[in-house]
Amino acid sequence: MEEPEKDELWKAVNLAFKIKDWERSVLFLTYFINTYQDEDLMKAYQQRGWAYYKLERYDESISDLEYAIELEPYCKENYFFLGNTYLNKQDFPNAIRNYREALNLDPNHLGAIANLGTVLWRYNINPEEGECLLLKAKRMQPYNQAIKENMKNLYAKNKRIWEFCNIIIEQDACIYALESRN
Repeated sequence: MEEPEKDELWKAVNLAFKIKDWERSVLFLTYFINTYQDEDLMKAYQQRGWAYYKLERYDESISDLEYAIELEPYCKENYFFLGNTYLNKQDFPNAIRNYREALNLDPNHLGAIANLGTVLWRYNINPEEGECLLLKAKRMQPYNQAIKENMKNLYAKNKRIWEFCNIIIEQDACIYALESRN
């Protein structure tokens, strides 16, 4: 059997991701990792870590994502994915640490802001900070449905605060639209 070229293998990985065939993704990425020791190695570990996450094989996901971080310590997505994995394991301290690290690398990483805010608020770790982060995420992307739902839950007990936040967000959107025109 002839070995696939590197570009063909990446196409196969991308197709497997697109159709959400996580087992096949792991298979292709494992082959890639064992065959090619080059500049794409971090990406291969990152993607295999994400595929393991989707398969709910969290320990293997953590292992791959931590190795991807060793290879490229300034990749915010590795920390974000690792935070998601720890969150699904209910390991909140490690989830929080990794979301914060992603935010150190990119203070406007919407996913890290929203997920960190949700963890801090929902699990009553630091509800005030969580609330601020969720509000920031809502301001960044006011029409994001997941963020909207978290905000609704947050303010379900206090309708007046929820209405006030929506007014502020609408004003921010108008100001942003006006600034964008100039």
